[in-house]
Amino acid sequence: MGFAFALTGADARWGTMLDNFHVHPARRGHGTGRLLLHALSGQLQGGLFLWVYERNVRAMALYDRLGGERIERAEEDAPGGGKLQAWRYAWRDVRLLYRATS
Repeated sequence: MGFAFALTGADARWGTMLDNFHVHPARRGHGTGRLLLHALSGQLQGGLFLWVYERNVRAMALYDRLGGERIERAEEDAPGGGKLQAWRYAWRDVRLLYRATS
């Protein structure tokens, strides 16, 4: 199905960092990501943020639909070498994400 791993208190300004969030390819487009984000956001307080590679347009579309704000763009080291552009998405109050995924 999928999994989510978050680091509470990872950033003084943005709060908890969603460090790993993956949905099995066969489950994409079936609401699995929304369910995982709902379960996660229901257990947190404060803000939540994550970094997503710019080329991951499907994930970015999901975060946009769920009210995530594109906060900043940065160049990241890519797995296997090279550089990729990434966006920091944030929900200043995780309750907004919880409601958006209900």
